[in-house]
Amino acid sequence: MVDYIEFLSKYKNRKILIAPLNWGLGHASRCVPLIQVLSESNEVHIASDGLALEWLKMEFPELSFSELPTYHISYTGSKAWLSVLKSGPKIIKSINAEATITKQITQWHDFDLIISDHRLGVRCAGVESVIIAHQLTIPHTNSVISSTASNIQSIYINRFDACWIPDVSGDKGLSGRLSKATLRIPKIWIGPLSRLKRCTDLPVLYDVAVVLSGPEPARTALEQKLLTALAHDSMASYKVAFVRGASKSMTDSDQCLSHISFFDLADSEVLNQLICESRVVVSRSGYSTIMDLYKLHKKALLIPTPGQPEQEYLADLHKQNDFFISLAENEINEVSVQKALQSLLSSI
Repeated sequence: MVDYIEFLSKYKNRKILIAPLNWGLGHASRCVPLIQVLSESNEVHIASDGLALEWLKMEFPELSFSELPTYHISYTGSKAWLSVLKSGPKIIKSINAEATITKQITQWHDFDLIISDHRLGVRCAGVESVIIAHQLTIPHTNSVISSTASNIQSIYINRFDACWIPDVSGDKGLSGRLSKATLRIPKIWIGPLSRLKRCTDLPVLYDVAVVLSGPEPARTALEQKLLTALAHDSMASYKVAFVRGASKSMTDSDQCLSHISFFDLADSEVLNQLICESRVVVSRSGYSTIMDLYKLHKKALLIPTPGQPEQEYLADLHKQNDFFISLAENEINEVSVQKALQSLLSSI
């Protein structure tokens, strides 16, 4: 299997810009192992925006940072895909703006390698620029929409010098058909990325670790549904670690459930420990989460973000094995959640 550590070992004494997309914390979190490895023998600078930038500053307080324009991505309800389409002009404007800023900070810092995690404008002519992407094909039930969106994205991706895919090639890949599209630039499989480490010597303190992330208001919507389900009397026997993935704390009255321990924005070390101390996980079905769960050998209830075809595809793809159960968000209630958790816990 391809190992990203071995792949990155050839990069030494470089000035490197690493810029993850701020779409929840998935892109930022999967850049953590890259930053850890590359910063050992290179000068690394990080650029992002919003919660991703805030979280990375917490992870790497010793590094330098720049702020990029936000993509203005908002997900809510089953028609979320339409909101993304309507935001197209704003997204393109942000891509152009981040291209301008990238050129400026590259001149200031004299970068000789740019690594963009799906930020389509973070590249610079004359500087080696690579993009990290696993979703080269954008899935949708409407083939015309899928083809059009995939082709537009490919135009931007093909402007880079190479595409690093955080997966393995072939049928055993975690991304399925998402990474199978043809590009004009080299596709380089660097292996799955996860900043988490499997721990077998920690005591089990929780039955369930709820790990939330993703764009608003979809994150808050799922948080409220899960809290309503977990607050039911029938769920009181479950010890729960609830990682909200939000920088704004809840009110004291919202945290009055004695069987639930709340954490707002956990860094990698805390999150790693909480998941290892839990028997099963409840989370979105984002690709970074899938990579983390496989790394830790953890069973999970996956809840795809409504209207996000990539997560719906990944949840459907991975529920075919014994590790995962999938529920649509509109199916979430105390009965369905309890049934899913009982099934997962009884199989351990």
